[in-house]
Amino acid sequence: MSLKLIELQVAIPRTLDTGKMQEKFQQQSQINQSQAASTEKEKAERNRTSVEKQEHIEKQHFNGRQDSHPHHQQQKRDKNNQE
Repeated sequence: MSLKLIELQVAIPRTLDTGKMQEKFQQQSQINQSQAASTEKEKAERNRTSVEKQEHIEKQHFNGRQDSHPHHQQQKRDKNNQE
């Protein structure tokens, strides 16, 4: 199969255009992956801080319950009396 000069003049620019389009699609894919990774990182950070806050609240709530429990109040009085 032989190509005429005029056919080559049309085929070569199209090949270059195709290469440019492929590069553009590859760059867009990398950008999308980067954005997805960033979004997941932010989501994980929000979840982590949310869990830490919830644990802190539960710990305070638990400590508050212990302090109000009659058995713990007696222990505190006994400790203060010993001092």
